[in-house]
Amino acid sequence: MGVEYMARQIYQDVVTRVTRTEADWKAVCRLAGQIYRYEFDNVLMVYAQNPSATLVADYDTWKKVHRYVKRGSRGIAVFPSRALKPGMRYVFDIGDIGGKNVKLAWDLEGGEPSGSAVGTLETRGKSRRHRKPAEKSS
Repeated sequence: MGVEYMARQIYQDVVTRVTRTEADWKAVCRLAGQIYRYEFDNVLMVYAQNPSATLVADYDTWKKVHRYVKRGSRGIAVFPSRALKPGMRYVFDIGDIGGKNVKLAWDLEGGEPSGSAVGTLETRGKSRRHRKPAEKSS
């Protein structure tokens, strides 16, 4: 059995499972909000393989923010992006990561991620920082 076949089986199973109960659907929606840069089919793949995931990225992205994947960590298989080359990709949850203790995620308390991490996450996610409008002097 190939990896792609197994990934499709995981996907079919999770689609059936998450639509059965309200709790499962809420959990998927929570995860979709946390990893909003990923296509919904990949959100389902992450949920199927690690329902407690909070922040995922591929190996190279973790490396760019001065983090490393812990030895023995299992990657989460996701479908390839339509814009990238074909083939399964693997991402890792922040729970499987070690390295500098740098804030990498936004929160509602007004906290922002640190400088170099922001640049990498903005570039990868193609998000823009919003600036406050300049006050008019009277």
